[in-house]
Amino acid sequence: MTDPSTADGAPAPLAEPFAVADGILRLKIPVPIKELEFVNAYALDDGDGWTVVDVGFGDGPTQALWTELLARGPLSERPIRRIVVTHYHPDHYGAAGWLARIVDAPILMLPEGHALAARLAGTHPAVAAEAAARHYRRCGFTADEAAEMAHHGRGLSRTYPDLAEGVVPLEPAVPLRAGGTDWTVIETAGHSPHHACLWSAERDLLLVGDQILPKISPNVGVAWWSPELDGVGAFLEANGRLVATVGDPLVLPGHNEPFRGLAARADEIAGQHEQRLAAAVVAAEAPVRVRDVLPFLFKRPLAGFHLLLATGEALSHLNHLVATGRLTRTEEDGVWFFRRP
Repeated sequence: MTDPSTADGAPAPLAEPFAVADGILRLKIPVPIKELEFVNAYALDDGDGWTVVDVGFGDGPTQALWTELLARGPLSERPIRRIVVTHYHPDHYGAAGWLARIVDAPILMLPEGHALAARLAGTHPAVAAEAAARHYRRCGFTADEAAEMAHHGRGLSRTYPDLAEGVVPLEPAVPLRAGGTDWTVIETAGHSPHHACLWSAERDLLLVGDQILPKISPNVGVAWWSPELDGVGAFLEANGRLVATVGDPLVLPGHNEPFRGLAARADEIAGQHEQRLAAAVVAAEAPVRVRDVLPFLFKRPLAGFHLLLATGEALSHLNHLVATGRLTRTEEDGVWFFRRP
């Protein structure tokens, strides 16, 4: 299922540009998240310059790494002319504003995704903390627990230190010419709203971002700014539509290694979500809060940022069950309860 990263099958080194297809370099940009280790950036050879897809966090170490990459090796030989961002998450978009100014290049992105990043970055920390704490109280956590969870979540907006003021909109109806081929922009959702995948039918290549990953199951959660979103439904629909459109290309993902077998991997991930949906229905034999469902969906201890992600995933599954009529939701004293009809 997985294509080798290098000629001898060894993992490509972090940050060193490495060719994964003709005219496409992969750069593994380190991220300060143990489970992820790195995010994949891709540089597409435009002849007189580069189109870069995704860039990493907007922190000091990532900026220092890009400064080094621009000073030596293939990215130093020709200018970066465009920066494409697949979605608003900070490990993909965080350094984009800074890098765009350094190399004097535009950012291309689905405009709604940029607007969401700008909204989060522009929300006053106290306002965000209050809204997040209220959200986690609705999920069934105590006031102290909710405040602590809100504190863990505040780091998101701080990872966008230098957002672009605007972006050149990616348009699904308009092919993007880059790396000597035309890329069809396919908008997907679930892991992130307004997520862009880029497909070259001519080259049989798919830049998939985080929509479908070969080893990690993309987080499909909802947060305080979208509490009633049916993220699971959007994710499964988008994956089915993506597979039906592109077939079986070489997939260049946002994390992990390039791979083939898109449909099989999409089916595997869908099966994982079906198991969690079934477990949530079992949990709701009596009225349950979001926090009550967590042990049915996750068998490992949860704390800190992992508790945030798991709570978002649990709520996303419960929202899908409500949207499909398998559960109902009521609110009592500011807390949501889910139960079977």
